[in-house]
Amino acid sequence: MARRVFSDGLRTDNIYLLSSEENPKDPVVEIDTTAPVGPATGKSVWTVQINPHPWAQDIAEYIWEHLDDEEVTDNSLEPYEIDCCKIGWFCEIKVQTYTV
Repeated sequence: MARRVFSDGLRTDNIYLLSSEENPKDPVVEIDTTAPVGPATGKSVWTVQINPHPWAQDIAEYIWEHLDDEEVTDNSLEPYEIDCCKIGWFCEIKVQTYTV
């Protein structure tokens, strides 16, 4: 699930819900790519919400470790000080978008 956040298959104007096979109706990861694209920068801010789940800490830490400092907004908190399994985690990622 964590690697899916960095997948080239994600597109703007979508909401992706990732869940476990055991509970497909209860998303563990929600990725929102619907934010507008900046006309000057070509960047958009995508949000990643990790919901409380036994895998939440591992997913959040993997995502955080694979982001550069300039990719995250000031609204994003490091997941290490948070019990992500109990309260979840939220991150905003600056993404370079491309038009086809």
